[in-house]
Amino acid sequence: MEINGGHDNFSIESPIFGKESYHVHQSTLSCFRSCRVSVFENQIRNGKVIISIQKNPSKLCCPDCESSRFIRHGVITRTFKTLPIGKKPILLQVQIQRIQCLECCCLKQEKLYFADPKKTYTHAFERYILGLVKMMTIQDVAHHLGISWNTVKDIQKRYLQQNFSKPKWLVSLSNH
Repeated sequence: MEINGGHDNFSIESPIFGKESYHVHQSTLSCFRSCRVSVFENQIRNGKVIISIQKNPSKLCCPDCESSRFIRHGVITRTFKTLPIGKKPILLQVQIQRIQCLECCCLKQEKLYFADPKKTYTHAFERYILGLVKMMTIQDVAHHLGISWNTVKDIQKRYLQQNFSKPKWLVSLSNH
């Protein structure tokens, strides 16, 4: 399946669940515009939908200088939690290309625009958690999403530090 333009529906057919259609909010798909997306029947396990994605090869470029002149140096697979659909958890299995640039000589993995480095969840999942924490306890959010209490707490802590670490009036006083 290819996700592009205004498409915001996809279907999953499985011997376990039958054929199910999902309507996905446009903002959820915006990070996959340059990806080739595949959904496989054998990728539905233990009640979780696993979506395998890989960046479109024509869109690959150096993560530093954005040059299209590079040599591929292998692929790794990472798994990210993203927004659930109903009560079904969604996991993204992402094929990440390692690239050696012929212009700037760097050897790095391609950039991921939908997740921070070293995190196992997407930005959309993080925003979803922050919305839930406003209405539920950290423990309830963790239980609802099937993740650890520490993950929810770390997301909330990082959000609070980014947005409320210094009062605006104190920042303006220190600039004068």
